[in-house]
Amino acid sequence: MTGIIFGIIGLLIALIGIIVAISIVYYTKTIPAKGTPKTQKEITHELMKLNKKPIKIEQKENEIKLTWTIVDAKWIEALGPAWKNKTFKAIIELNDTDKTATYKERLYDKETTLGPIKATGNYSFFKGIELFKKEKAIQYGIKRDFTIGKIYNYTFSPVELREEIIRIITEKGWKVKIKIF
Repeated sequence: MTGIIFGIIGLLIALIGIIVAISIVYYTKTIPAKGTPKTQKEITHELMKLNKKPIKIEQKENEIKLTWTIVDAKWIEALGPAWKNKTFKAIIELNDTDKTATYKERLYDKETTLGPIKATGNYSFFKGIELFKKEKAIQYGIKRDFTIGKIYNYTFSPVELREEIIRIITEKGWKVKIKIF
């Protein structure tokens, strides 16, 4: 009987520890504001300047989504077509009441190869913050028009874009909460 009571107490302590750990980790950190807070419209205007190829920006009320199509390529493998798509999304939620922007990232990676004998596909999804990522990829092969050459060539570092977004927001007097989930 005593063992059961200690087991239940241990389980409760573990659950409380998990809840506390999740609440601490939910926001990795808050980056303080610099200067006098500007309006949400001014921040949105500055962030919209990032709207250039390959980055597309959409705004819905208090949310801004930056979509970076890193690679979207189709080519021909030895026995069939192949496809690779890699997309990075940064989502910024603006709270005008407390002058806080919540920042989160998503990374989608899809790759498919089709052939007469087998078909393969890979899909990965990352939700969180990539602290140290720098990626470089080059693919040569047979293009869709049956010429041989470079299919894609890209360099990807979410850190550079994230730092630019955070700089814009904090210089406009807002703080940034980086959300990992």
